[in-house]
Amino acid sequence: MNTRKILTGLSMAAAISPLSGAPFEADANTLLLSGFENGSKYADYSLGWKKFAGSGATPTEGYYGKGLDLRQRAFLFDNLKSDDYTAYYAGWGLYPDGNINYRQGTFECWVKPITPKDPTVPGGGFVNAFVTRTVKHAKGYYVGTRIGFNTYNLNFLLPFLNGEYLESRIVFSGVEGYKRALAPDWHHFALCWSPGEGAIYLDGRLVTAWDMTGKHGLAIAANPVRYLQMADCVLDELRISDVVRYSDNFEPNWRDGKRPAPAFSGVPGVKRYPQKLETPFRMTVFQTENSGAANDLFDPAARQKLFTGQFAPAMRLYTGLERKELAASPVESVGNESGTTVFTRKFGGVTSENRVTNRTQDTVLWETRLTNHADKEQWLEASLTMPVPFTPNEYFDGTEHRSDLRFQRCRDTYRCTLPAVAAADGKEFIMVGLDPSWPYNDLVNVYVPGTVPVIGQGTRVALSPGESFTVKFVVTRKNGIFGTLEAVDAYHRLFPQFYRLDPEVTRYSYLPATQYLVSSPLINMQRAGFAGGLWGHGPSHTKGNEYSSEAFWGMEKYRDNKSWSHAARMEKMWGSLEKLRECIYYDYKNAFDQAYPVRRFHYCPDQMPEWLIRELWPDYVPNDDPLCFGQYYYPLPGPLSGFYSVNEYRTPLGRYAIDQTVKYFDHGMKNLSPGWINDMGTSGSLYRFNDEIARKTSGRSFARELGTFVRAPMGRQERYEVINNLWSNGYKASIWSDGSWFSYTVQAYSSALAVEGAHYFENLSGNGAALEYSRHTLGAKPITAMTGLNHYGFQRLAAPPAKLAEPAAMREFLRYHFDQLMLYALQYGIQLDPASYLWGKQNMMEYQPLLIESTAYGRQLISGGTVNKPLWLKRGGEGFGTVILAGNNQSRAECADIVLDSRYAGGTLIPGNYYGGNCRSEIADGKIRFSTVIPSRRAEGWKALAFWRGGGTVSVASRFNGDGLTMNVGLTMDNTDAGKLELNPFKPLYRIESITVNGRAVNTEVLDLPAGRNTVQVQYRNQVLHFSAAEFDQLEFFKGKETNFRLIADAGTVRKAAIRTWQLGFERGTANLLAEFARQYDWEDGIRGNTVLPRFAHEYDPSYSGWQVRVDASAAANGCTIDSGKRLVTISGASQGEARRAMVVFLRQLERKYPMVGGLTPLESIHGKFNLGGKIDFDKLLKDKTTAAIFRNVKDPDFLLKPLLNPEYDALYADKTGDFTGRYRLRVMPFLFEPTYDDNFVYGYSGKARD
Repeated sequence: MNTRKILTGLSMAAAISPLSGAPFEADANTLLLSGFENGSKYADYSLGWKKFAGSGATPTEGYYGKGLDLRQRAFLFDNLKSDDYTAYYAGWGLYPDGNINYRQGTFECWVKPITPKDPTVPGGGFVNAFVTRTVKHAKGYYVGTRIGFNTYNLNFLLPFLNGEYLESRIVFSGVEGYKRALAPDWHHFALCWSPGEGAIYLDGRLVTAWDMTGKHGLAIAANPVRYLQMADCVLDELRISDVVRYSDNFEPNWRDGKRPAPAFSGVPGVKRYPQKLETPFRMTVFQTENSGAANDLFDPAARQKLFTGQFAPAMRLYTGLERKELAASPVESVGNESGTTVFTRKFGGVTSENRVTNRTQDTVLWETRLTNHADKEQWLEASLTMPVPFTPNEYFDGTEHRSDLRFQRCRDTYRCTLPAVAAADGKEFIMVGLDPSWPYNDLVNVYVPGTVPVIGQGTRVALSPGESFTVKFVVTRKNGIFGTLEAVDAYHRLFPQFYRLDPEVTRYSYLPATQYLVSSPLINMQRAGFAGGLWGHGPSHTKGNEYSSEAFWGMEKYRDNKSWSHAARMEKMWGSLEKLRECIYYDYKNAFDQAYPVRRFHYCPDQMPEWLIRELWPDYVPNDDPLCFGQYYYPLPGPLSGFYSVNEYRTPLGRYAIDQTVKYFDHGMKNLSPGWINDMGTSGSLYRFNDEIARKTSGRSFARELGTFVRAPMGRQERYEVINNLWSNGYKASIWSDGSWFSYTVQAYSSALAVEGAHYFENLSGNGAALEYSRHTLGAKPITAMTGLNHYGFQRLAAPPAKLAEPAAMREFLRYHFDQLMLYALQYGIQLDPASYLWGKQNMMEYQPLLIESTAYGRQLISGGTVNKPLWLKRGGEGFGTVILAGNNQSRAECADIVLDSRYAGGTLIPGNYYGGNCRSEIADGKIRFSTVIPSRRAEGWKALAFWRGGGTVSVASRFNGDGLTMNVGLTMDNTDAGKLELNPFKPLYRIESITVNGRAVNTEVLDLPAGRNTVQVQYRNQVLHFSAAEFDQLEFFKGKETNFRLIADAGTVRKAAIRTWQLGFERGTANLLAEFARQYDWEDGIRGNTVLPRFAHEYDPSYSGWQVRVDASAAANGCTIDSGKRLVTISGASQGEARRAMVVFLRQLERKYPMVGGLTPLESIHGKFNLGGKIDFDKLLKDKTTAAIFRNVKDPDFLLKPLLNPEYDALYADKTGDFTGRYRLRVMPFLFEPTYDDNFVYGYSGKARD
């Protein structure tokens, strides 16, 4: 076989000078480059994340063309006309992952610094890792990267990978030979580092240098939930490289070709150090001129012959930190074991035993068992490389889909990376990946351009003498028109247990999180917004010892240990271990009985206190990770001081965490809760441990600064697997991971990704890339976000405009923000906590059903179609549950021309408007085409009304309307060919009541339609609500401000222990859902309590003048009836759970009669109690001083207690009473949407009214 050896993209340069008078251009050593000609959102070229973070950048004149103004600025109302997600200052920066080589590199840019008011203050936030704590400061706290730069001085703190740091300051007026401040003009800044020396240059002249020997590199890392922020300057031509571009003084690429007089002259007498430059790693590949090997691999017969020769699909082994390639011997003893090809290959002292078998005709599983036969530990990097048998135009690197394929792309980024790579040409793709069931501790991948390009996926593993480890690969080659997205989707389908919704997991585990306790009066909003999981903090003893034991309670010997203080405080709170365990049970029982969402346990057992570590593993020594958080809690002040991130994987700490998890579950959660939320997914997803057990763990990786290590996800996976095999109420338990969008392992074993503390805009814009990339590592499972009630994003406004004092201007400002936030959530499938996000916001309340239906049933990676730019298209669900979404983030209306491919949409679907109305569509050649005008900053949705099972062309005019009780679908179809039409049954909440085809009644849901014009009419009936629209219209639960109904149900019981008081009783909880509906309705006029909550009664009283609602949990049938004569509503069920199911559906209908969104601030919550006209302590309510001052100055002092309605209701704000009761309507669908309806986690309850 004729082969040639190709070395691609290797640069030996140590000091590369740019061209004079020209912007930078990307080359083989470029990691990130942006000239900002196309704005502030994306780099022109990047190896790591291409997307920039934040929205605090304004386009301006740059050094070459356009640049970015990163100075804090006043908000202008003209910003509301922009198409950005946020209009206020929210910072701006880049993500270091993959864009910075910690070992060696150059960070350079053109910058115009600010002039501070006080020249004695170091100041100037030029580069800041923000809250990242990578290394420990001499003063005891952890610090991260900081470079301050202004016209007076350059000051910096640079952490190193060995745990040390350098902190220094250069005042320009004190520099010999310069003695003045910098000119506030353009300057070239360059930071260079290598294994021997670090240096900073300004205007091409040396400012400072330091010895890097033994430092292992710069820890220029960002907090996993933040980014590397740049600010306080005007920026242009940002370039980061993996080589030292400048070894000595140089001339930057001055735009006019000559050095300006005000340029900095340098610091004289700076001591220099040997640079010890290294050549960046590039893969040397052997490629066949004939790429047919990629075909033969999938053919069992051809494969055996393929492996006997030298071929392109190759296992590549590298050893050591220098990544020296091990030479491979010829393949030995190729055999066939029932279709599995087996062979052995030697790489020096390492043997690779391989088994290759077909999983499908287009996918092979390739297992390689590596064994170390040397007499010392081997540090290995193992990659499987495949030739690309076509000319690719797109490459997926585990995180992003790349189209710039000029240079070799070698990545070893773990964060937010799927263990798979792919290449595609728009017709087919080839993918190489790792089996995600194993938590590999490092990921490496490569793309090598060439006549026959190569892609490769691998990992790193350390092997002791005689030790073996098996790496499991998958290779897939298929056709697909959506590029490398097709490859990622194919990978997900290979492992549905990790990337698809599990039908054995309750629906509540796929609904939004909500953070407020069930005892707060926010229950109705949680239900109205489909919250599935209450964020349950405690009750517990302390982290890692949640259930505790007699031995670990009241431990006097730790009274003086600060790590014991949290446990001591909890012991005082609960009183005794017995009372703690009583509180555990009844907290979950209370939520199960009384609320719509069910309680999940929010815990973090791998952040353990020092005292517990000493008890369980006396010899354990916690380590820092300079690329993560440092030790997150220790030594921070406060109740959690002395808590460490610890290694769980097969350690005494991990075994104890699992033991506590199971005991806690069996005692208080089983049959009451669907599972857990794991806190600290930020550090917990990335942390690397190098303790004595980690250094012997199979599959461990290695790093220069830590030696051998395991990542925290190994331990989390072990615990998650135990959790996922527990059962509660007939469903598998599950776990959400809080902030864990960084680890493919953690996401694979989680049922949802939870984002806690996501301030409305700051974190969504700051974390946008991570959230968006999570769709690759999470698959179809949901992302759920929650925040504080009163975060408005004003914290970072430099100078709030006076215009915001006008209520109308404030409404305009907030509408912009919340409209964009909801569009972001719809586009990327991010569920929003109703108790945090929906209060007072009409538009968000109206879109919440569309958001939840398009995520709770699986958000699809491939939209299945196209829409004209700049609009976006997304898809959720499958089959008749398909939901299509299109959105317009622009400041103007846009016509959306949508084309769906029937192969991806589950068939040739006929769309109907999600919110009802008419829709015209055309079907031809397997494509569905339809158009609509989408208003500015709005989205539209479509349901699948039917599927056409036939050929030819079809023109369809659909009509979709209904009132929740009944629905009507009308289809006028002109089809050239005869075919079948399969109607959506809208089960299980609806049933088809009648069908007519061309005026004739039929009784089948699959219709045979002749060619020509056909008219189909379908009427649906709600199967739970057994009353007519006329009967529903007579229902009068409220007369003005008077409550006009009472509840007939068991009143339940009250129980108290320690600091807790619980309302118990399942039937009471069912009735109480309606009582809480009345409570929120009471608040619509801005006054608490003037509409009295309904009373409970034991039986029907014919003398009562109002309506009565009876809960009957022993009925022969399930449902809801209205007896207008008796003024009686009966909520019926054959069991308590069935009655609850009927009540929930009834409330969905009742929302249409009594629409309500409340005020921006609820009248009663953990933040206080309020009434219109009363005094509001804005500082206490809003916490942030800037935000408090802004709302304090609004000319309507009750602004926050009123709703933010859509512009068509602006006239209502002229009413000085502030009463919005019944004065607006919400946009609703023709159908009722209730995602829990067919779930039995709660509704399967068959116990008594009160247990």
